[in-house]
Amino acid sequence: MLWVVQMSVLVNEAQHQQPLPFAAFLPAFLRNALASVEQAAATLSGGGELAEHEERLTTRALLLVNATLLCSQYRAGHKPRGAASPAGGSPDHGGGSPRPPPPSPESVDASLREILSPTAVAHLTSILLSALFPMQASDLAEWEGDPEAFAHQELEEENLRLRQTAETVYCTLMQQRTEVACQVTLDALNHTVAMPLDAALPAQAVLQRDALYNAVGLCAYELQDHFSFGSWFRSRLVHELHGGHPLQRVMRRRVAMLIGAWSDAFADQGVRVEAYAVLLELLRDADMAVRVNACEGLLKLVDDLGFHAEPFAPHLVPAVTALFDLFAAAVEVDTKLRVLNALSILMANMPEHIRPVVNGILQMVPRLWEEAQHEHLMKGAVLVTITRLVQALGPAVTGIESFVVGVIQYSADVTQEHELYTLEDGLDLWLAVLRNSPAPTPALLALLPLLVPVLERDFERLQAPPPPPPPTVAPTRVPTVR
Repeated sequence: MLWVVQMSVLVNEAQHQQPLPFAAFLPAFLRNALASVEQAAATLSGGGELAEHEERLTTRALLLVNATLLCSQYRAGHKPRGAASPAGGSPDHGGGSPRPPPPSPESVDASLREILSPTAVAHLTSILLSALFPMQASDLAEWEGDPEAFAHQELEEENLRLRQTAETVYCTLMQQRTEVACQVTLDALNHTVAMPLDAALPAQAVLQRDALYNAVGLCAYELQDHFSFGSWFRSRLVHELHGGHPLQRVMRRRVAMLIGAWSDAFADQGVRVEAYAVLLELLRDADMAVRVNACEGLLKLVDDLGFHAEPFAPHLVPAVTALFDLFAAAVEVDTKLRVLNALSILMANMPEHIRPVVNGILQMVPRLWEEAQHEHLMKGAVLVTITRLVQALGPAVTGIESFVVGVIQYSADVTQEHELYTLEDGLDLWLAVLRNSPAPTPALLALLPLLVPVLERDFERLQAPPPPPPPTVAPTRVPTVR
């Protein structure tokens, strides 16, 4: 069946390269693609598994559907580039009769609206949610084998996965056929949540619920006008954290992801504070996948326009402690980068409240820097964290001067290979230290020779000083006329 897969790749490429000429064949290929998706959905809904070639074919079929929905040349009113030939067709450079002209955008649009009618779109949305979104046994096995790596899975072009491709098509349907896709989603959600989440619920029902919650997170923007996430969070999601089900970790991870996806919906500070408490609980979960996604959710909440330092202040110490513990348990570099990012943002957004956790961060920073020596991507993140720490310490930075000077010497040395990853952030750290130190010290002055090779190479990192304030001009006295 390899040749069939290769042919599907060719079809997708032809549609991508020549959309309008391909449109003459599009209805047949599109109907075949929809039939392939439905056949795969029937197999998965019945508890079966797809063979490797079947999964690849279904993935390519979904990609064709997605490309068709997004193609602007298939919409009425589109003006094709170039002009038609006088004979009404394209000349045949081989000497034969002219090729027939490609279909007009209006005719293609009419054909597609017949194939992708509201009923067909509703059916496609339904089978995406019910059959292609839910995790399969292989996904759960992958999660069980390496929870932390599972949490970082992303769709990659070189390794297309069926579920992630189905999510892409669903998002496109929500954007292009919003009314129909949104109604199907809400109807399925209302039907699913009517069943209480307890230990007696079948595993497939839990996975189906997780799939629908995934859809709610993917298209938060399109759904925000149709229901109140804050009310739903309080009345439903909070209670689904503790059900005693063998797959409870699936729902706990999904709740963390939903909080991050709907961070803009937490305008009510009361609901936001409840979300903080939920995320801190999930940061201490026994499952690493849950903890990683809780860290991501917390990162989105604290890096949001609706974030205010005062309501979060009681949660600061337990949050930083939980982040430290997650960093210590992490193996994946992506996890460590997320933790460092969250710590940096907390220090930047809460400078007046960070004092109680400064000592803990101070103890952690040298170990962070030591670990970063073997991971180039981590070096920049650690440097940003140290910079934020220096800014939070203010004049008290003199207490860690010897450590910081060593970090600057390492990161600002342009003769080393690592300077590509460290120079920019190292200079920012140096600037922060100079601005917060009460007075220049011999150790700081000894760093000045490092600037010479930086300036000899280029002036890219020179910053113009702020303009001086305008001179104060004494008002001119107007003599009194008598």
